[in-house]
Amino acid sequence: MPRSADFLEVRSASEIFLAPNTGDFRLAKAAIFDLDGALLDSVDLHAIAWHEAMLQFGRDVSFEQARSQIGKGGDKLIPVFLSAGEQRDHCKDLEEWRGKRFKSKYLPLDGCLTPDNTRVH
Repeated sequence: MPRSADFLEVRSASEIFLAPNTGDFRLAKAAIFDLDGALLDSVDLHAIAWHEAMLQFGRDVSFEQARSQIGKGGDKLIPVFLSAGEQRDHCKDLEEWRGKRFKSKYLPLDGCLTPDNTRVH
C-alpha cells in the first residue's frame, strides 16, 4: 500500500496531479480536475451572477429562476429568458457583463490556498 509520502503533489489553478515521487511527471497515475460543482459548489454563485446580469439588462429574472437553469451554459440559458430580438441586441454584452461580475465578485474566495500555498485574503 503506497503511503502519501510516496507521491509528489503538483497543483495548478484547477488540477492536482499525483505522481510517484520520482520527479518524472510522465508517470502520473491519477488526475483530479475541479469540474465546476464537484469540489467547489458554485451553483448559487453562478445563479446570483446571472440574476444580477439579467437585472442589469432590464429583465426581472429571480435568483430561483436563474438557479433552475444553471448547468446549461449561457448559450442555452439566455434563450429561456430573452426573446430572439433581445438576444440579438444584448446577448454578447450580457454574457460579458455576467462573466466579469462572476470573476470579480464571486470567484475570488477569501481564505483559499493558491497553487504556491499562499492564502487568498
